[in-house]
Amino acid sequence: MKTRVLRGLIGITLAGFAVIGMPACKQAHRAQRAHVIEPHAAQADTAAYAWLALVDSGNADQSLATASSAFRSHTQPAQWAQGLAKIRTPLGAVLKRTMTAAQPMATVRGGPKGDFVGMQFTTDFANKAGAVETVAVVHDTDGKWHVARYSIR
Repeated sequence: MKTRVLRGLIGITLAGFAVIGMPACKQAHRAQRAHVIEPHAAQADTAAYAWLALVDSGNADQSLATASSAFRSHTQPAQWAQGLAKIRTPLGAVLKRTMTAAQPMATVRGGPKGDFVGMQFTTDFANKAGAVETVAVVHDTDGKWHVARYSIR
């Protein structure tokens, strides 16, 4: 049951999830933000990119610690680290990540209502070009934006 809840909450798909990259590319990734569909809080972008940088650097513990309260409450640290490493390793490093869409939302599928921004990125990994990453950030109970969901296909 916990595995089922975990998968539903963070959007794990059969194709897997992961974001890999090089922290040195962070500025380049920021410069490539394009085609944002609807206005949304700049802090949501900042939270998403900061979280992705943690995952890119392989810092599973810190990425979990900075995720939304709901994400953290349904995710065991060991499961998160193991799952992230399992999917991340075969993809290799991030070569390029471009935000292709962002849209404010009142809810995410299967989740509670809230102040969300859904974002989509096209990401080229060393071993997989054209992956589509989906990140949902939420204006959380602490008044800050945090990643609530993540998936990759």
